Amino acid sequence: MSSRTRRAAAACLALGAVVLGAVPANAQEGTVTIEGRVWFDRDADGSPEAGEPPLLWSSRTAVQVFDEGTKQWLGESTTDADGRYRISGLPAGTGFAIYNRAASHYETTTPDQLHDVGGGTYDFGVRGGTLTGSAFVDTDRDGVKQPHEKAVTGGDTVRLFYGDGAMVILRAPEWREDGTYAYHDLAFGRHMLLAQDRWPDFKIAPTASGHDVDPTTRQKWFHVVEADAHRADVRYTRLDADFAVDGVRLEPAREAHRIGDEVTLVASVTNRGEAADVPEFTVFDDVPEFVRASDNLEVTDPMGIEFGLREPLGAGETTEVRLTYRLDDPAIGRIHLFVRPVSKLGRVDVNADDNHAIVSLAYLPGETATTTPTTTPGPGATGSPAPGATTTPGAAAVVAATGGSGLASTGAAPLGIALTGLLLLGGGALVLLAARRRRRA
Repeated sequence: MSSRTRRAAAACLALGAVVLGAVPANAQEGTVTIEGRVWFDRDADGSPEAGEPPLLWSSRTAVQVFDEGTKQWLGESTTDADGRYRISGLPAGTGFAIYNRAASHYETTTPDQLHDVGGGTYDFGVRGGTLTGSAFVDTDRDGVKQPHEKAVTGGDTVRLFYGDGAMVILRAPEWREDGTYAYHDLAFGRHMLLAQDRWPDFKIAPTASGHDVDPTTRQKWFHVVEADAHRADVRYTRLDADFAVDGVRLEPAREAHRIGDEVTLVASVTNRGEAADVPEFTVFDDVPEFVRASDNLEVTDPMGIEFGLREPLGAGETTEVRLTYRLDDPAIGRIHLFVRPVSKLGRVDVNADDNHAIVSLAYLPGETATTTPTTTPGPGATGSPAPGATTTPGAAAVVAATGGSGLASTGAAPLGIALTGLLLLGGGALVLLAARRRRRA
């Protein structure tokens, strides 16, 4: 082989090696990748920042790519936990139309479609609606949370559902210690907030404003149409109490009684409230000598003035209470039993007008009290004698002098004392003069 031939062969081998080595490079240069991030741009400034969460669509198309010229679909992607998407294997040198499909569910803060040639990184910002409100025990039922009213937070106090048909439960809201909550990044469409019954003793309070959940359904519906704000408040209040007294009578039933008779006030108490409760009783005015109470009553005052049921009285149930007294004073003309307007469990009676049980007492003529009369204060007692009381014989009545020196008086006239003194002085002077004359004689 001539040198020229060898050089030609070497050149062909070299060219072949260059061509073979270039095939993978050309194949790689023929495709491109489009990637980026979709996030909730809560401040709508077009730039991802700390505290702005990603859009997680793991089972829904977030971004699609089409050939801008032919409109042919070229690829699509969901997003991962960081809101990132990636579409690879796209033909190089092609004009692309890149669409943010989240724009049909959220308001966009960046363009929802981009047009470019070749691959690159493209981020999309969106933002949704918000729902805020508060959950608390509205003790005074005025619709406004006062500093002393208990906040209700956490757990499943409220749950938010999305959609008219197949309702989707959204994640839990952000809670604050003061009982306020917030849902962010809500998609377009209808939502329903459902408030939970937190305790057996409480219920959803009657509506006080347009922001309150419905007390019957415990629901609040609203419609997100853009990145707008909505509000729903959950106000709890204690279940209502309502005790009513009837069937009041006195046993034995007589037209008049004698001092020393035992009488029993009998009354039926009905729980017309919304839950089992424990009523408490008090007796107004003076009462005769207390003897006993029925077994279902707990006596909380030994004088027979304060009582309470031993066991809760169920809603709709009725019980009979009995109080026995011994008549000891004809001045006591009635016994007045009253169911207190606040129950032992702290519920407020919504109608205290029917909480009274009153029986009148009448006495036979000439009946007098059996109590021991008050005696005259003995030696050393302080204060003036009672009206009509007698004083001990020989004791001087001492009263405070008025308009003079302030000294006590025994009752003798001051002028007589002065005249007696003058006569004694005059007599002494005469005796002294007579003695002097005898000496001179």
